[in-house]
Amino acid sequence: MSVENDSEQTIFIKSGAEFHQVAIQKIRYIESDGNYVTFYTTKRSILGRYKISEVLELLPQQYFVRIHRSYIVALKYIDIVKKHCVVIDGNEIPISANYREGFLTMIEGMGK
Repeated sequence: MSVENDSEQTIFIKSGAEFHQVAIQKIRYIESDGNYVTFYTTKRSILGRYKISEVLELLPQQYFVRIHRSYIVALKYIDIVKKHCVVIDGNEIPISANYREGFLTMIEGMGK
């Protein structure tokens, strides 16, 4: 579920019995592990019971991209793009072969 404030769009992430309101613009990347995903934000990480495909549908596609079956990244937080990974805040996040060509084509288009 998403909410639009005056300045930023937020989503509610269910973690256990709690719901955490998070600004979409503060999500750096998302990591999936089975039926659980961890949202890594600028301030904290939140574990929720979701499928990564469900999370991808909630996020604006102009800001987020899936680069691996287990990872979604926020474009604005990518520091470096290497051949097999991206670096966000010192963390190397793998790019899988299935997503590499589309992702690299997309970022090359952004550089023009």
